[in-house]
Amino acid sequence: MNQIQPRAHPFLFRGNDTGCLLLHGLPGSPYEVREMGEFLAEKGFSVCGPRLFGHGTHHDDLKRAKWWDWFNSAMDGYYQLSDICSRIFLVGLSMGGAISLLLGSRLAVDGVFVMAVPFTLPIKHANRIRPFLPIISQFWRYYDSGSSDWTDKEAERTHSAYDRRPLRIYGELYDLLGVMREELPNLSAPLRLIYSEDDGSIPTSDAQEILDAVASPDKEVFLIDGSGHNIPRDAKRDEVFHLASRFVDKVIST
Repeated sequence: MNQIQPRAHPFLFRGNDTGCLLLHGLPGSPYEVREMGEFLAEKGFSVCGPRLFGHGTHHDDLKRAKWWDWFNSAMDGYYQLSDICSRIFLVGLSMGGAISLLLGSRLAVDGVFVMAVPFTLPIKHANRIRPFLPIISQFWRYYDSGSSDWTDKEAERTHSAYDRRPLRIYGELYDLLGVMREELPNLSAPLRLIYSEDDGSIPTSDAQEILDAVASPDKEVFLIDGSGHNIPRDAKRDEVFHLASRFVDKVIST
């Protein structure tokens, strides 16, 4: 494993006995959700932002990653928080949101707040491609970042994520989303879904697919605009931070 990049370290802020587990996306790092974590910590909550396996170092480290490695990294953060907190909320971006939904389906949590979560892999004919991906990735090993959908270009400039990622990890993401969909009916905790209408990769229609699948009686979607896929770092981040804080406060008060 390579050294952790300067801004990609995990974080833990100790506060009160309400914990927020913040999970970054693929192929990002804890830096994606650190500012959100700092905001929630200022509100008094305990906050943990683990580094998911293979992220925040060198893109070659992702070649060894399986989806359950990412899930287990999140579980480590969950248990770290459960040692100091009596209530736990899951907060995740994109793939981190998918892991949050899966965690919330398997564990007793107090609430789930996720941003830009895919319901299915946003690649045409993904189900047909998946069986051949191990072979394809032997010849087409890396996938470069596509066109940018960032609104806040300064935030994009300081972002910490891989520009290249091994093609094979999309097979792992495909499998993760399949397990997530199977277990969504077990999710009964309060749920908030945040999507941007200007997201260049995840359609807002995925929100309704998730809403229809979960058992949560308290569930709601918030649509924003003027933000790309990386919602907790792009231009509408402050608005989303306050949505998250109010959600946690509401659940605690009821």
